[in-house]
Amino acid sequence: MWLLCCPCSGKGAALIADGYHARTDGLTSLAVVIGALGVWLGFPLADPIVGLLITIAIFGIVWQSARSVVTRMLDGVEPGVIDDIHHAAEHIPGIKIIDAKARWIGHKLHADVAISVDQDQPLSQANKIAASFESEMFEHMPALAAANVRFSSGEAEHDHPNPRGHLHG
Repeated sequence: MWLLCCPCSGKGAALIADGYHARTDGLTSLAVVIGALGVWLGFPLADPIVGLLITIAIFGIVWQSARSVVTRMLDGVEPGVIDDIHHAAEHIPGIKIIDAKARWIGHKLHADVAISVDQDQPLSQANKIAASFESEMFEHMPALAAANVRFSSGEAEHDHPNPRGHLHG
């Protein structure tokens, strides 16, 4: 049941869609019983009304499933994934996230995070901070398979697409 409540649990989009399908089957069975009961009690419109409600429910669940599958196909991630990366950083003193990206590759999540630390620290200490941050990400994100943590100057990298100032022909 936990899988149905948490679409970002690290399970595949197809498995989530199967969960939605199972939920639809259960709701449909319950609605059929209610419709049959209504007809049996003398309300003949109960059956078509229940049929329309079932149709609306199925369209809603198809929409949820399709949105999830298409998002994954287009390398999208749920907004909570990036929030989890930032949350993991909150547990590590002296770290600032400059840029965070994530994508699903199959059933596993891959993250690429640029961080900034105090430049007056020795490199060994900065590496320990980066390793601690990586450990926190793996702890907070069970579906995480790979994390690339790299140091950045402290400016958003997308502001400077070509840091060396020259073009490649």
